[in-house]
Parts: sequence; C-alpha cells; structure tokens
Amino acid sequence: MEFDRFDLDHVGQCRKIGPSYEHSTGLLRRNPELYEVAYRRENGVSAFCVFSKADGQILQMGCRSVEELKPVIQSLLSRVHPLTAKNIDQKEREVLEMFAALGFKTVAKQFEMVKRIDS
Repeated sequence: MEFDRFDLDHVGQCRKIGPSYEHSTGLLRRNPELYEVAYRRENGVSAFCVFSKADGQILQMGCRSVEELKPVIQSLLSRVHPLTAKNIDQKEREVLEMFAALGFKTVAKQFEMVKRIDS
C-alpha cells in the first residue's frame, strides 16, 4: 500500500520497533510518495513495515508479536530486492533473531555515545 494511504495512527496494538530520527513518521510524511507499507491485518493491523521504494530499506516496523511480523518480512523478501534493515536496537533480540533466521546478515553495529559537558 502507498505510505500516504496507510494510517499509522491506528496501529496502536502494534509495539513499534523504534525508528531512528531520520525515519520518524513526521519526516516520512513530508515525502510519502517515496515509501510503501507492507502489513498484516488480523483483528486490526497486527504487523507492518514501512520501506523505501527506491532501495528496499525497512524504515519502520511494528508488531503485536514477532511471529506476526515474520510473514510480512518474508513477503517483502520475495518481491523487494535488495531488502535491508538498519538501526534495530540490540534490545530487540527476538526481532534480530528472526531477521538472522531469514538470512539477513549483520554488516555493522553502532553504539550510542554520550559525552557529559559540565558547566
């Protein structure tokens, strides 16, 4: 579905796997023609992925359970090449394990760094 036709305000049952700032909903809404949404509907939206039409990068995703997200990712893998995902917090172990089981490879890891500036 085209991004601008998908109502992200009504995915309340889905736990959003936090996007980076550059992929926040407000920024995506500035150029909705660049994105599509793949989703699963079972008693409302049970899982979704927002992805870039140009390069197949998954920008946002959410799910009630990882098992409901898996068929969405599998569907994307069958029709979007290449399909990539980045900025998935390591706390999302189940999601990362699911991606690994589907053949995704980790190519880089990032660490959030904080520097305290005392006045």
